[in-house]
Amino acid sequence: MAVTAPPDAADALARTPVEERLAACVNRLDCRSTSRWDGAVHEDDEELLLVETTADRVDALSDRVVALHP
Repeated sequence: MAVTAPPDAADALARTPVEERLAACVNRLDCRSTSRWDGAVHEDDEELLLVETTADRVDALSDRVVALHP
């Protein structure tokens, strides 16, 4: 699973799934994102999180990331 996050939220988004055994590993990479949000185009510094998990934990991991993501 790949997730982007603001740098100030990336620690929790990387650490929590590993602590809760929903992910085996999370790799973090700095990136610059271009997106449309609230009708405007934004350029933001973010972190790309590459989350390694098993097939049987994908749904639980996805639910947890949604709950944690700002």
